[in-house]
Amino acid sequence: MEYKINFAELEKYAYAFSEKVCGSFFSSHTAITGSQILKFTNIDQVNFFIVQEIFEKWKEETSRLKSPYFDYDNAEIKEALRNFINKLSNFIVVKHDDFAPVVRKACYNTLWFSFLPDDFISKTYLTKTFIKKEELKEKARYIKIHKTLYAEFIALVEQEAEEEISTVELFRLFNKVYQGYKQSADEQTLTISTFSTVHYFDTDKILIKPVKHEVINTEEKPKPHPASTESPKEEAHEKLGTTINNQYIKGQATLNDLFRDKSPDPTTAAKGKIASIRDAISLNKKYLFVNALFKGNPEDFDKAINEIDSAPNEHTAREYAESYAQQLGWEKYKDETKELLELVSRKFL
Repeated sequence: MEYKINFAELEKYAYAFSEKVCGSFFSSHTAITGSQILKFTNIDQVNFFIVQEIFEKWKEETSRLKSPYFDYDNAEIKEALRNFINKLSNFIVVKHDDFAPVVRKACYNTLWFSFLPDDFISKTYLTKTFIKKEELKEKARYIKIHKTLYAEFIALVEQEAEEEISTVELFRLFNKVYQGYKQSADEQTLTISTFSTVHYFDTDKILIKPVKHEVINTEEKPKPHPASTESPKEEAHEKLGTTINNQYIKGQATLNDLFRDKSPDPTTAAKGKIASIRDAISLNKKYLFVNALFKGNPEDFDKAINEIDSAPNEHTAREYAESYAQQLGWEKYKDETKELLELVSRKFL
């Protein structure tokens, strides 16, 4: 079953989880080492996300090793620096105050990745306009769940000729793999039970089950008017004319009408309020929005969504969306246009 996540509750859970496991470990240790991190919890993915976070922070630090007084591009210096980094990697030592935030993030990301792998990948791994193959392959060493999904994605990435690939193309490749990927309910149940051995995982608070809406057909067969003297052919002709006329009138509505329409929609309301428009957009949907509404440009998508998402009220958010619609020529009746506006409505329910 595909769930939605209440990210505010997930954040609370990650904090409580971190407090419990860190409190237990650091009650008898002053610091934690690299080998201890790999066995820190009974959840491999949490442990490996901790290691990944430490190494990525470390890479950021070493990349800033530049000076106007020394030649860091010298071959001997590069080799010495590489040896130093390799040596230092065997001596990870982290104290409680620095370690707890990393554990919180690893717990949060593990559960996010477990239940919404497409959403997690799109919002954490595919965030730049162009990404190097090697960068995506490097992340595979830290993945312990959904390994088949990520491996198949990397296999497609490897087939690309260029070493740097556009995010739009990466979305397409990942979407191709994800379309045929199904996570079993047993795997999800195991994830919940495993986390609960450390700290109780309240599914009713954290996971939102999708609501199935029953479509009710309210159309009735037209009954002939008792006083009608028109022939069936004349009635049909009149109805056809009325239908065409109604469609013509409907077609005159402008984009402005769509973006400024605030009439209550029971279906939208039934789907529930969302805290963030960006967080509510899955990888598949992002791929569709980028291509259908933003002419394949993920940077324009990011800019627009950030602006709409940060609007103080629905009126302003719709004005922002309308501005982009006019600039980019969105079609009023396009599904993606209506879906984006539905997300705006759900944020401001």
